[in-house]
Amino acid sequence: MAYSDESVEMIKRVSDIVEVIGEVVDLRKRGANFTGLCPFHKEKTPSFSVSQEKGIFKCFGCGKSGNVISFMMEFHTLSFTDAIEQLAKKFGVSLDKQEGKRDSTNLNRRELAIKALTDTANYYAFSLRTESGRKALEYCYNRGINEELISKFILGYSPDSWDAALNELHRKGFSDETLLDAGVILRPESGNLHDRFRNRLMFPIKDYLGRIVGFGARKMSEQDQMGKYVNSPQSLVYDKSKILYGLFEAKNTIRNSGSAILVEGYADCISLHAAGFEHTVASSGTALTNEQLDLLYRYCKKIYFLYDGDDAGVKAAERGLELALRRGFETYIVQLPPTEDPDSFVRSQGRAALETYLRESALFIDFIAVQYKKRGMFDSPQGKSEAARNLLKMVSAIPDRMQHDFYIGKMAAILGLSESQLRKIYDEKKVIEEKQTHFKPDYSTQRVKHDEALIQEDESEQTNQNTAEEVLERLLPEEKLLLKLGINSHDALKMMKKKFNIKPETFITPDGTRLFNAVLKYSKAAFDILHEIIESHDIDEADRNALADMVLKEEQPSEHYFKYFDYSIPEKDLKRNIEDAVAKLELKKIIWKIEESQQLINKTTDAEAAAVLLNEYLELTNKKKKIEDTFIRNS
Repeated sequence: MAYSDESVEMIKRVSDIVEVIGEVVDLRKRGANFTGLCPFHKEKTPSFSVSQEKGIFKCFGCGKSGNVISFMMEFHTLSFTDAIEQLAKKFGVSLDKQEGKRDSTNLNRRELAIKALTDTANYYAFSLRTESGRKALEYCYNRGINEELISKFILGYSPDSWDAALNELHRKGFSDETLLDAGVILRPESGNLHDRFRNRLMFPIKDYLGRIVGFGARKMSEQDQMGKYVNSPQSLVYDKSKILYGLFEAKNTIRNSGSAILVEGYADCISLHAAGFEHTVASSGTALTNEQLDLLYRYCKKIYFLYDGDDAGVKAAERGLELALRRGFETYIVQLPPTEDPDSFVRSQGRAALETYLRESALFIDFIAVQYKKRGMFDSPQGKSEAARNLLKMVSAIPDRMQHDFYIGKMAAILGLSESQLRKIYDEKKVIEEKQTHFKPDYSTQRVKHDEALIQEDESEQTNQNTAEEVLERLLPEEKLLLKLGINSHDALKMMKKKFNIKPETFITPDGTRLFNAVLKYSKAAFDILHEIIESHDIDEADRNALADMVLKEEQPSEHYFKYFDYSIPEKDLKRNIEDAVAKLELKKIIWKIEESQQLINKTTDAEAAAVLLNEYLELTNKKKKIEDTFIRNS
């Protein structure tokens, strides 16, 4: 689907980039901009800046920059069209379609697979309301899953047939290849293609953008020889290790509450939503993974593990919390009675009982200590030593080292050991880790040296290796000021061109000339000059980043300044700023010419040539004095 330029411009104008990025990055107001940890590379100190006014983002760590559309494409792995459509839906923009729009035959394989999965989910949802789906519908009602939740999670029923879904999807024009990509049919080694799911309650699995990427299916007959649950296979669009069931429905509540409840199964997740715990998600069919935790970390920093109360649930919680601690989550464990799972507990005991369990949930260190005690590890010096080392290993994995002292104090009380003993073991462990890190071969350094050698073979390549920092370092302060004013304001740029006749050759450094050419190229941009520059692939990356740095990295007035003062530059001050910058550049050029004239006068032996040079020298000094006098009068 292609959309008009007007629609794209409207998306840029109405989309709040802070709201969009703030859904996945914890942004804090700092002056005129917002900052946070970059979502495109690992960092501990925020270097990611977002300008709400200009609708752009920039990371000063990895160099990534762009606008709201490019962020959606890059971060969420969307096509340009999908990014436009997601933003239009979010901000209520009506899109105008252009001629030559794509039909389903031109969609790529991934898009077609998602479309097939969506149509399959709709077919299953319809089947749930038929006579054959009555048992599955009654199962939902008996579990406390009401009509609102059935609709919210698009629950359905796969008919007890080998080809019901296959025939329906063929009728809608999907090919066998697309249905195999989607994972909704099977190709046996011998025999015909047939439906993957039959006579099962269907749980469509959505990614965090709400696109259906797979299914979980619970059997409705005890005669079914397959497992209690059957899930979609790994496919073109579904990777179970990177999906959290219910995240799309829960993410706003998770963000607002600052925490998530993590369960294992589809029914657990929906039952908790039914009871009002709408910040619940499920790992569904897989042990908790780092990828799932990375996904969740975009929305909150606190997790409550709510797994089954039996031994298998306890072990799953132990495995998961180690990963969560390493990722930096504040981690709590809710341990249910051994015979209960979250679904059965909340249905039998109710919301209030579960709220009590959540309030009394254990810190990871208390939970693990209880498990070690049950296993008899505290009954012998060897066992206690092993327990202490295991707990210290978990504490050491927490990224925030300020928490380590707190947990070492907790450990001392639990184990009946002195803090100094534990501190000694902790310090020994740190020394060993640092030595291992120190002696690890640094292949990256070798690669850099190799790359430098290659670059030196061709000087033309060397100019392409500029960084934004190098470009900015070479610019004169006056050039930076003119560039910044020109980027920030169409009015300033218009004044620079019409009143002061500023051209690329007005600039002294080659970098200044080149960057001003880039600004002029996009001076008629409908939305924002820097916006267009960041999107452009005709401008060198270092130059794009340098211009973004000039605007976003500068010191910004505080929020209080904006509250009490008008921060817009009055025209007279704007005129004065431009006038001063141009005059200073002209003055620098004159001073350099004066120095050059002096050198030529000293070298020449021809009296006539010396007279000409002296005349030029006097003219230059007069010009220099006039400019300096102007500065004195205006100061």
